[in-house]
Amino acid sequence: MAVADDVLSPLVGIPVTSPNPVLGADNKTHLPYEIVLVNMASGSVSLRKIETLDADSGAVLGTLEGDGLAQMIRLNSGAKGADLPAGGSGILFMDVTLDWSAVTPKALRHRYEIAVTNASVADPADDRDPAPLPPQAITFTGDAIEVGAPAVVIVPSLKGSRAGSWAGGAARPTAIIAVLRSRSMAASKWPSVMPLISCN
Repeated sequence: MAVADDVLSPLVGIPVTSPNPVLGADNKTHLPYEIVLVNMASGSVSLRKIETLDADSGAVLGTLEGDGLAQMIRLNSGAKGADLPAGGSGILFMDVTLDWSAVTPKALRHRYEIAVTNASVADPADDRDPAPLPPQAITFTGDAIEVGAPAVVIVPSLKGSRAGSWAGGAARPTAIIAVLRSRSMAASKWPSVMPLISCN
């Protein structure tokens, strides 16, 4: 895989943790994680597209853009959308979905397409307000993040007809299943990966 030239970008993307693969109820492997976004520029930064790549092969595993991207971002200012104001920050909720039979990548990279609004420079010899500068389009790829071990699933210790005795016993083994609400994330104000704890 060819290494792209370094690009100076005002957007900083910091993954909070490595994703741990988990098989969802949709029979697909999900890689849930969050990325902290920080705009270091003096102007706003608009996120146009974010692609998740296999760090080794460069294959595109998932794409977020438009409304789908905006709905996965929680801006710390409380505003909605995919525009980070100057000095602003937010959290991007990721849920990379793979076919259950696909090989899980060892590491991921993210390719960002952004538009930076630069501040206009006034001409001391001109009393008129300076004309706004056109947004500057920037595309860059972030550092690789390792994919963690598969999520741990605690399964019932009893099977068959004896499993029903748990309900009446003092000790009730608990099955902990990571439930990925990938389809409901778009409609949720606080998209997240929620643990579902069920007692059998």
